[in-house]
Amino acid sequence: MRTGTRRAAILASCGALLVLPGVAAAADPTVETLPPDTSLVSDSYALLSGTLNPNGTDVGYRFEWGRTANYGHTTPFTSAGNGKADVPVDISLDTLKPQTTYHYRLVVLGATGKEWDGSDQQFTTTDALGLIFASPKAHVTSKGKAQVKVTAVGPPDEVAAGKLTLVSHGKKVGSVAYSLPVGRHKTLVVRLTKAGRAALAAGGTLKVRAAAATTGAGKAKTATLKLEG
Repeated sequence: MRTGTRRAAILASCGALLVLPGVAAAADPTVETLPPDTSLVSDSYALLSGTLNPNGTDVGYRFEWGRTANYGHTTPFTSAGNGKADVPVDISLDTLKPQTTYHYRLVVLGATGKEWDGSDQQFTTTDALGLIFASPKAHVTSKGKAQVKVTAVGPPDEVAAGKLTLVSHGKKVGSVAYSLPVGRHKTLVVRLTKAGRAALAAGGTLKVRAAAATTGAGKAKTATLKLEG
């Protein structure tokens, strides 16, 4: 018998010993990291989700997450059993930073330490709820009313409500309440105090610190505005 023929016969006999007739080799667990539902992402919250299938192997899972694809944070290990059906899993994060991009992936872990990694996904948190100022300048009418252009920002479907205050040299020169749905623009009309009007008339312009304190939003959003008559 030729050497090549003999080698093929040996390999065939070994294969017959390793794989029993009618018995399929066990499949590895599968894992899929699902894209984020942007409607559930806010300035501090996001829901991480994915799907796994143990395929008969006793496994557990966790999510890895962080500001880069190196992650750096993990959620608690959770058992997923040893079934053969798809298992949807999710976990919420509620201590995130506004306007920050995060990466995450679902990881499946076997009892022997073997690991199966899902693909990387990412999302960006929204701005914190509040107002931003659309222009560094604000026109003041002849009746002493400052027209301050603003936009409401923050999580979708929220309403920014609070009080806008204008301060010059440490003294309040005007304020107005506001209520504006996120994504909407508006010109807030702030009636200046007598002192504010006098200061504007004396200099022709008046530099003020504008602070929009939105209820339930923590720190007020501020900007320096130039009032012009």
